[in-house]
Formats: sequence, C-alpha cells, structure tokens
Amino acid sequence: MKERDEKNVLLIENNAKNIQFVAASLMPEGYTLSFAMNGEDGLTQIKEQHFDMILIDVDIPKVTAFEVVKELQTIQQNCDTPVIFLINEVSTQIIEELFAAGVVDYVSKPFVEQELLVRVKTHLHRDVHSEIFSYNIQNRMSEKVDTQIKHRFDEMIEQNKIVSSSQQEIIFTLCSLTEKRSNEKEIHVRRVADVSYLLALLVGFNDEEANLLKMASPMHDIGNLAIPDAILDKPDKLSMQEFEQVEQHTKLGYDMLKHSSDPILKVAATIALQHHEKYNGSGYPSGLKGDEIHIFARIVALADVFDTLSDDRVYGKAWTDEDIERYIEGERGQHFDPTLVDLFFKHKERFFALRSKNTLF
Repeated sequence: MKERDEKNVLLIENNAKNIQFVAASLMPEGYTLSFAMNGEDGLTQIKEQHFDMILIDVDIPKVTAFEVVKELQTIQQNCDTPVIFLINEVSTQIIEELFAAGVVDYVSKPFVEQELLVRVKTHLHRDVHSEIFSYNIQNRMSEKVDTQIKHRFDEMIEQNKIVSSSQQEIIFTLCSLTEKRSNEKEIHVRRVADVSYLLALLVGFNDEEANLLKMASPMHDIGNLAIPDAILDKPDKLSMQEFEQVEQHTKLGYDMLKHSSDPILKVAATIALQHHEKYNGSGYPSGLKGDEIHIFARIVALADVFDTLSDDRVYGKAWTDEDIERYIEGERGQHFDPTLVDLFFKHKERFFALRSKNTLF
C-alpha cells in the first residue's frame, strides 16, 4: 500500500471546476485540502493555521494574489510556506513578477493532473530536490516563454465576474461541481435543499436560518470528489474495504470546508461531517447520538434519504411512496430524529410535492 503524505494544502481559487480538479487530484494522494474563493478569505485561513503549501489562482478577487503573498511573509506560522501560482498564460513579465514576489513555481491552466502532482510533491520536499528543481524550472520557463512569447500581458487577467453575495457564490460552486455527475444527482442536491428548508421552518427556525441550511445542505456529499467513480457508481454490493473508503467522504468533505470564515461553508462543514450519524448512535464517522448530532445534520439526513429512495439509482429502482413512508416510520428514533419524522408525516403531502420541482431552489 502506498505511503500517504499527510500535508495541509490551501487552495485559493474562485473557479469551481478548478477546485474540483485540484480536490480530485490531491485528496486521494493523502493531502488535506482547504479552499478559499477569494484572497480575503484565504488570508483569514492563513492567519488561523499552518499550511504546508499554498496554491493561488493569479486572478482571485478582492485581495490580489500578489497582495496575499506579500501579506503571507508577515505571518509567522506561514512565512516560509511555499506558494505556487495557478496561471492561464505565461510571459516573461509574469514569470519575473511571480519569482520576484517569492513564489516558488507556477502551474499552467488548463491543468494536467500529473504535472500538478509533481509540482506539489517537489516543493513539499524541496530541500531534497532543490538541485533538480532549479534545473527543471529554468528549462520549463524557457520552454513556456519560447512558445508563448507573443502573448505578452498588457495587464493582469481581468478578474472573473462572479456574483458577489455569499449565497450565490455557493450556488455557483455547487452547480459547477455537480456538472460531472448525472442530471439525477444534480436534481437530488436541489431537492435535498428544498426538503431541508421546509423541515427547518417546520422545526421553528426563522427564514434566515432556514435559508442558511438551504444553501449549505447541497454540499453534504462534497467529500465524494475524492472517492473514485468506480466505487460511487458500482451497481453491486460494496466490499468492506470499498465501504470504508466511501465512509471517508464525511471527513474529507469536512476537511475541505472547515477552515472557511464564510457562515454557509461553516454550516456545510458540519453537515458534511455528521449527515451519516444516526439518532441511536450507530452511524459514522463518530457514532454521535441524539442531540450530539447538529440539528442541521439531522435534518439533512432525513432529507437525503427521502429523496434518494424516491429516485432510480445505479444500485436500485425508486421505492413506492408506501415503502418510503414505511421505512421512515420504522427508522423513527433509530436513524432519524423522532421530532423530524413526526413533522414529516404531519406535512407529508408538501414533502412529496417537492419531488416534482426541478428548478434550482
């Protein structure tokens, strides 16, 4: 079995597809990945904990990539952390600027997975590989400049015009991350959000709190980005080893989200970690019981199972409404919070009606 290199990597990137690519490349290799969608949030995380490496998109909004690097040098716990820029084009000017700023290397977009992994591994062990790196980076610079010298930068690439509100930012991220999944899965996360929102209101949360859950709940399975598709899409029963690997998606999702200062991502981190806990304490990853499980995670657990059973899946056909009701009632106080089950049945017509809703939120 390959030795896993447990290193903490921070990705500052505002493009959801790139976040997905980096997560799917690094997390299976054993790296703990955190991410921020702008320079301001990135600096907040850098001030709160140590990272072994920082990957920064040169076009991040709010605080620029170069401002992040400059500020990084004043933060004691991360002042020596190697920084790699992620850039769309290469020119002599940008190369000179990034190395003058103290950046150790760059990775060109669109990404090549093997190149990304080699660059990350090289600089996490740069004392061992310093001579090799010095030789390779000079050759790489020359090759890139020779082939792209005509593409001089008149200015830094214009910042991506992403929406400004946190809620819309998270929705954009979610929808982009689900593009590689089937339409069925994309509809699933939308309906989980709607069911969670309704349950939260019925429990007694105000509209602002229920909306917070609505925006965070679609990320409950974000840790699946690090689980091979061959396992996620397997039509047969999983082996014990495969099931243990699937169970890790809760912790992987939490690790991706836990360092953000954004309220939605903070809630999403808790939901990602706890949505497979069971009310009777038999769930995973921590065997939490009853009120030890965050109420938002208890809500998403019921919403997730309800919608999953309502659709055809690779591993089985959709259940009838009667079978779904029978299962949820049977899991009252076992898998599900009894209060939530009672609310579900009191308003079951409203919940079943949500299944036909295919518009985002």
